[in-house]
Formats: sequence, C-alpha cells, structure tokens
Amino acid sequence: MTSPLRTRLILTVLLCAALALRILFITVSSPVDDAYITYRYADNLAAGHGFVYNAGERVLGTTTPLFTLLLVPFAIVGLPADTMALILAVLFDIGICVLLFMLFRRSHGDAAGLAAAGIYGLSYAAAAACGYGMETQLFMFLVVAAFTLLTRQKWTAAATMTALATMTRPEGFLLAGIVAAAMLFTPQGRKQFVRAAAVFVALAGAWYAFAWIYFGSPIPNSAHAKLLQTGISPSQWVDFFVTRNPVVMLLWACAVVGAIAGMRKREPGAVLFTVWLVVYMLFFRAVRPPFLGGWYFPPLVLSLTVLTAFAASVIGTRILRTPGRALAVTLVLALALVVTVLPKSIASNRWNRTVAQTVFVPIAEWVRDHTTQDTIVHAADVGYLGYFSGRRIVDAAALVTPEVSRYYAQHRNQPDWDIAYVLEHRPGVVVLPVRGDIYRRFSASSFAHQYQPQARFQVEGETDLHPPLDIAERYTHDARFMADYIIYARTR
Repeated sequence: MTSPLRTRLILTVLLCAALALRILFITVSSPVDDAYITYRYADNLAAGHGFVYNAGERVLGTTTPLFTLLLVPFAIVGLPADTMALILAVLFDIGICVLLFMLFRRSHGDAAGLAAAGIYGLSYAAAAACGYGMETQLFMFLVVAAFTLLTRQKWTAAATMTALATMTRPEGFLLAGIVAAAMLFTPQGRKQFVRAAAVFVALAGAWYAFAWIYFGSPIPNSAHAKLLQTGISPSQWVDFFVTRNPVVMLLWACAVVGAIAGMRKREPGAVLFTVWLVVYMLFFRAVRPPFLGGWYFPPLVLSLTVLTAFAASVIGTRILRTPGRALAVTLVLALALVVTVLPKSIASNRWNRTVAQTVFVPIAEWVRDHTTQDTIVHAADVGYLGYFSGRRIVDAAALVTPEVSRYYAQHRNQPDWDIAYVLEHRPGVVVLPVRGDIYRRFSASSFAHQYQPQARFQVEGETDLHPPLDIAERYTHDARFMADYIIYARTR
C-alpha cells in the first residue's frame, strides 16, 4: 500500500469515527434554549414576516445572522430548523477535521495533519457541542478555513471567510484582526491587503448596512442587554476556560507545549491557533459577559486540541523516531481518553434533553393550548417557549425586547424593578423560574394578587403550585431545581 493511499485510508477512518461520535451525541441531545431564538427568526423569515422575532417588531435579537439565513431555505421546504441545525453542526465539524488535515499536512507532513484531524475529531467536548444546535461549528469552520487560506496566501479568499465569520459571531472581528495582522506581517500579504480589505468591507458592510437600516443598529440587542448585567468574575472566567475539569487542564498543559514548539519551528498553523487562543481568552475577560454559555467553549477547544496534536506530533516523533509511530500512539491515547469520559459526557447531554422534553417543550405547549393568539407572554427563558408556542414574547432578559433594557436602565436602583415592569405592562401570562430569589420576591409582592399560578413544570419532584418561599435555599445544590417553572395568568 502506497503512502498516499495509506494516508487517505487513515483519514477516512478518522472522519468516520468523528462522524459516528457526533451522530451519537446529537441523538441524545436537544438544542440549548438560546438556539431556538435563532430558529424562530429563521421561521419568521421563511413565513414572510421579515427578520423579526415577534411579528412587526424589528429587533435584532440573534447574534448570528448568517446562521439564521442558512436555516431559512430548510424552513421554507418544511424541514424543522432545530433538526437541520444539528445536522449542519455535524457537517461543519467534519469539515473542520478535513481543513485541519489540509492545514498541517501542507507544512508539517501527513502525520501532523492526521494528528490534528484525529485529536479534534475524537474530542468529546467538540462532539458534544454539536448537540447545542448553535452556530458554533459554522463559526469555527470559517475560522479554520481562513487560517488554511492564509497559509496558502489566498488573501482574498481568507478575507471572504473572515467577513462571513463576522456575520456568524461577534467574535468574528477577532479573526479579522488576526487575518489583517498576518497579511501585514508578510510582503505578499501587504501587496494584497487593500484588495482583501475591500472584499471584507463589501461583504460584511452589506449586512451591517442592511442591519442599520432595518433594525436601527447593526449591534444585536442581546449585546446591549448583556452589557447592563453584572459580568463574570475572574475566578469564573478561569474556572470556565481553564480549570473546569482534569481533561481540560491536561489539554492546556499539552497545548502550551505545542504553542512553544510551533513558535520555535515557525509552524504557521500552530502560530495562528496560538494567537487565536490568547485573543479569544482575553476577549471574554475584557467584555465580561453576565454568564458563559457552553457554546463559548468549543472555539477554545479547537485551539487546545490542535496545539495538543502538534505537541504530540513533534515530541512523539523525537521519542519514537518516526512520525507514523508517533501518530499511532497519539490516536490510541486520544481514543482511550474519549472512551473514558464518554459516558459522563453523554449523560450530561441526555440530562439536557430530558429537561427540554419534560419542562421547556411542555411549557410552550401549555401556553399555546391555553392562550389566544394575541396573548403576551413574559418570561426569562424564551427560546423553546417562543418557538413552540407561537405567542408574542416579552423577554425578561431583554435579548429580544429592548423595552426591558430601557426600563431597567431607568429603574436600576429599584430592587424589584422586574416586578414593577410586569405590574405596569400587565402581560397575560408570566412564566417564572423557581430558582434564585425570583419566585420568593414575586410571591411576596402585589404580583400575587394580580396573577394566579396555573401550572408547574419540573423534571421530577413536587408539583405544588404554591411551594414554600424558601424553596430556592432547599434546592441550591440540586440540579433538578434549575428546571422548575410556574406559569401564572393575570386574573385582574
């Protein structure tokens, strides 16, 4: 068997293994709640209502216009957006494996390319993220495509991928900075910089000009809403990105070695992913979002696994004398790791699916079946609720409802401003989470005189419509408590 044929065979096996792993995860997963905000935008576009969440309200409440537009053709022909989002996530993730192979094979040989594709493909974190149903995999695909094109000096094509990335995630502008710096760093890139910049501005500018005219601002409303909330602490940032579990800490240790080796050898792919790792981490430290959703982690995993693969390739070749032996040992270790952590990771995704099927979807169905079409529903978790109920939604978190942000800005010194907002605007239905102090505050206020509980939804446990006010303290450490909601209807 010739070397090229052996390489193709190994790559095919790795891609099949990566595909099987991702199919396994999406079969036990349900998309996260935020994903359904994007799905509703796509469905409204397909139905001719425009780029809106609530019909007639031009609010940019999704941070991923490109992924939204990508889902529209499927919605037009009747294919569910949530199903297609999961399928697209898998396809883009497999595409990432192929691009990683191409990127590292060109500069460091077949074994390095196979190691990069294999370790990322067998990463449980990357595979599990396909079950989120978000735009994450599309975004990472565009990042890797831009890096691959940069190393081949395809400047205009790299600019095109970068422009699309900015329309997929706000972090795409981080990629734009890296691509621009990489071009300015080389004589060939400097010669093509103006042309590539023109392509970037034309593509990205077209969307942002439209957004300015259509929505009144190209900045997603969700970004404004998050800026008004308390940001994460440094310890939360470290815990999420670095110390979240032993596997991630091991990847960090290996990635640091890979980054150093890449810098010393001036390996283009390793250098680019090192820069991406640092910039991405610092970005989230600087902007301090109010929470860190699971979908923020995969772009970091991408760099960690790629740099780990490069470290394994370089060090393994030194110890075992041949790249082939190093690759074999690397892939065996990666496979052993994924087999070890797979049961727990699958259990986590399966739990999220159970929550969706026993809490979020039933809440939406109850609202749909017990309210009229013109009923206004006030809630904090609006993804599943809005998508499956079809009702007009007032988002307590203000992601799709700018009026809530403005009200908060005017009453931020008022402890119970959220209660005042509900009593002043009088929505027909209010969905309250029992977690934290929300239930206690609302129940102890005049809200209880104007709204009566109608139904309660939990994964398991008590279904009492009037739980004790200190219930949040009783279930602080119980994961079931995070999925506990009561639906209230206005009675006066």
